[in-house]
Amino acid sequence: MVWVMVFNGKEKAMKTKVTLLMTVMLLLTAGLVQANWTMDRIDGTFDLTYHSAYMWRGFDVYHGKHGEGAINPSVDLQLGNGFGLYAEWVRANTSGFEKQERLNATLYYGDIVLDAEPWETDYKVGYTFFNFPNNSYRDWSMNELFAKASMPQIIGAGVTPYLGAYYAWNTRSGGPADSEAEGWMGQIGVGYDYRIEGVAADIPAMDLNFYGEVWYNSNAWGFLRDPNLIGDRLSDGLGHDWSHYVLGVTTEMPVAEGWNLEPGLHYQHRLNNSLAESPNVLWATMGLSYEF
Repeated sequence: MVWVMVFNGKEKAMKTKVTLLMTVMLLLTAGLVQANWTMDRIDGTFDLTYHSAYMWRGFDVYHGKHGEGAINPSVDLQLGNGFGLYAEWVRANTSGFEKQERLNATLYYGDIVLDAEPWETDYKVGYTFFNFPNNSYRDWSMNELFAKASMPQIIGAGVTPYLGAYYAWNTRSGGPADSEAEGWMGQIGVGYDYRIEGVAADIPAMDLNFYGEVWYNSNAWGFLRDPNLIGDRLSDGLGHDWSHYVLGVTTEMPVAEGWNLEPGLHYQHRLNNSLAESPNVLWATMGLSYEF
């Protein structure tokens, strides 16, 4: 189910932002209190991923003759008791896209309820700050609150339904990104894990992770439909509609102690003609990760 909220004025929108932020803070605080916060050690994962095309929530961010791909280093730190800190840097593989270079950091809390029961739910809530360092910090930085949930036991046989909700807004109220930035995104998907046995002597088994998901966009992140808009005057908003669906498969192959290769193949079909330049995009990803 996707909930779409329409606001009639800045005052009501601001109250919604405050309510959402307070809800996330209360959830984080409750987690800290319940867990009796301790941080004996920090575990994490460093990842470096190459994208032959950088498709982000339906937007072809670096589209153009020489700008399809991107490089994307990230680090995910497990702080303990369900809390984590995730940071990433995204930049095009070629010059000419400096305005679209992006840095973002996420503070999140995740847990499992009804563990090992048919209704087991894995959830994560958090806040993300997005910055485009080659543009005005005040005018072009973005904020986002999100909640994600998956239910790995409700169907079984390796099938896991999941959903997500995201609410984004421009850091500067009334700033130039507001008309094509503030809004909701909803995500509904299903994953399927298929195990292949006896791949090689040093890889006894390999899991293929298939997924399919559809997205709803209620005017969020609209300026990304045209990278040339960043830093310039914007046009009308994106609207409220189902935006795109994505199909894909990924896997993970160990190459050394703590090191993994993570290839993937993905396909997107746009449902909103103003979302991306091409109606259909097929792209590959290749990641190298290290767990510490």
